[in-house]
Amino acid sequence: MRNFFNLFRLTADYRVLLSGGDGFYYYGGAAVNGDGHPDYRRLERVIRQLFPVLAGGDSGHGVTVAVLAGRLLRALVAGEPLDPVYDFVLNRKPPRSPGEPLTSLGFGLGKRYMHWKDAR
Repeated sequence: MRNFFNLFRLTADYRVLLSGGDGFYYYGGAAVNGDGHPDYRRLERVIRQLFPVLAGGDSGHGVTVAVLAGRLLRALVAGEPLDPVYDFVLNRKPPRSPGEPLTSLGFGLGKRYMHWKDAR
């Protein structure tokens, strides 16, 4: 069994959905601009190697979040009782972490260990 692998499926409108890989974390959980970023260039190389005829793609992560956020806002504005699924969004506390630089170091070491295990 491998720790890192790619998953593929065909969407209802016949687009290829790619997920998986080894993920990435940025210091302090910072967001980065994807334009020209090494992690995004690496992901683009992977999809182009696998599907050379494709011009590009979209991760689609925002679609699910947007739908759920829209439903939640509609219910809040209308004063409707909320589905318990939203408890996670409204009442969750962020997980405790040791803070930086230990979080970045732990993520990096864990990722290298899993790559090492996959190579064996």
